[in-house]
Amino acid sequence: MFDHGGYDYVIAIVGKPNVIIKNNIFKNYYVHYGSSGSGTPRVNLDVGSGTALITRNIFFNNQGEGCIGVNRGHAIIVNNVFDQNNIAVWSTGTAIFKNNIVTNCSEYAVSGRIQEVDYNDFWNNSIDYFGDEVISGLNDIYKDPLFVDASILDYHLFPESPCIDAGDPDPLYNDPDGTRNDMGAFYYFEVATFIEYEGNLIPYDYALSQNYPNPFNPVTKINYSVPKSSRVKITVINILGQNVITLIDEIKTTGEHSIILDGKDSNGQEVASGMYFYRFETDGFVKTKKMVLLK
Repeated sequence: MFDHGGYDYVIAIVGKPNVIIKNNIFKNYYVHYGSSGSGTPRVNLDVGSGTALITRNIFFNNQGEGCIGVNRGHAIIVNNVFDQNNIAVWSTGTAIFKNNIVTNCSEYAVSGRIQEVDYNDFWNNSIDYFGDEVISGLNDIYKDPLFVDASILDYHLFPESPCIDAGDPDPLYNDPDGTRNDMGAFYYFEVATFIEYEGNLIPYDYALSQNYPNPFNPVTKINYSVPKSSRVKITVINILGQNVITLIDEIKTTGEHSIILDGKDSNGQEVASGMYFYRFETDGFVKTKKMVLLK
């Protein structure tokens, strides 16, 4: 996490190819004009003469000359959240801006030479697109994104959010669960709440998500999160309470994980259609959810 300051820029990318800026929180910076008097705007991320992929970041309450400045470089800016900043992005280089959520910008959201602005949610900004060079995307939306709780920087999406499955439909941008891209930094089935640690986002508690797809035939995926290295056991149980299969029983490291159920029992036999339960057990945390196999 990058928190509070008044510097010319926080990260400068100059002459570096293929830099990835991911899973960070930039907040409470007042980034300003350089002291040299040159009038060059200073920003949180300055893409000078390099190239950068900027994704899955949160920019909150940054003032001055903007969150991301693309100077002479090229930036691909996808799946970020910008909230309560002065300016989100300006570009005098080249940039692609997709699948982002931009809310409550006090001056403007985007400006300059951005070759592709599309599949974004702009909400409650003073100005969404500033200047003649930036053109609004045909698939941009202008709706309340329905964050879980922006006051504590929880920018996960409620089930009713218009941003779910509203990102670019190209499979290149699919969410990790294989579904169409959800706008913003977190896809909908990413259920764990995160904290910042050394610039990364990690789950602060155990969490078990609903399997996807559900109903399924015959394959489905189960996502879960652990806040520390723990022994994890996930079992599938039928409606009679009988164990069908143990999917995992081993130590898992901190972070997000997933497991695939292929519709077979512990003997490798296909199971019948019907309702089943999957049970997640670890370090005193137990959670059970139901799922339906429909052939």
